[in-house]
Amino acid sequence: MRDQAGRTALSVRRRTRGPGVSVVIAIGEVDLLTAPRLRRALSRSRESVTFLDLTRVTFLGAAGLTVLLRANDEALSSGRRFGLVGAAGTARRTLELSGVAELVPSYATLADAIPG
Repeated sequence: MRDQAGRTALSVRRRTRGPGVSVVIAIGEVDLLTAPRLRRALSRSRESVTFLDLTRVTFLGAAGLTVLLRANDEALSSGRRFGLVGAAGTARRTLELSGVAELVPSYATLADAIPG
C-alpha cells in the first residue's frame, strides 16, 4: 500500500472492545518507515489486554517484528496481556519464519482471542 507520494502507507486505529480490552487495527505495510507509528499506537494502549489486528497488513518487516516483540515484553512486564489477531499470508509467514509466532500469542480471529 502506498500513499499519493509513493511512500509505504500504514493506517493505525484503536478501538475498545469491552472493559479493559483494546484492539489496535493496522492496515497496510509495517516496515522501517511505518513501524514507529504502530509502536506509538501500541504504547498508548493502557488496557489490561491489547490485541493487534493484522488482518489487513500486507507486509511485515523486521522493524515491525521488533515492535511486536517489544509490545509483548512490555505487556508481560507490567502484568498485562498482548496478542496478535488475524495474521495471514506473508505476515503470517514472516511471524512463523522469524519465531515470533512462538513468542507472541496469536489467534485466527478476534472472537477466538476474546471468548464469550
